[in-house]
Amino acid sequence: MKEWFYENLYVFALSKRTQWVIIFGAIGYFAIGIWANYQLSNFELSGTFKPMEEVLKETFFRRYDRISLGFLIACFFLRLKLSGKIKRSFLIRCKKYKQY
Repeated sequence: MKEWFYENLYVFALSKRTQWVIIFGAIGYFAIGIWANYQLSNFELSGTFKPMEEVLKETFFRRYDRISLGFLIACFFLRLKLSGKIKRSFLIRCKKYKQY
């Protein structure tokens, strides 16, 4: 378990791509939430639809929350894919050096 953790930390430290993907995912997650708050702050219904206003706001906010969570999960899987490629190339380099 320790070796797996240290390998991932090493790959994360070496790879700028995985660092950027994680940063981009975190910023995107919060940006989508802030944008949803901004969009829904001026949401008003009039007339007979006024009682449904709060319910619709919560429903839309839940959708935006799911979208932002999906974006964060997609960035996490992209990070795994990129770190897998880097880890394979790292292990290949280590095997080449050990042969000599």
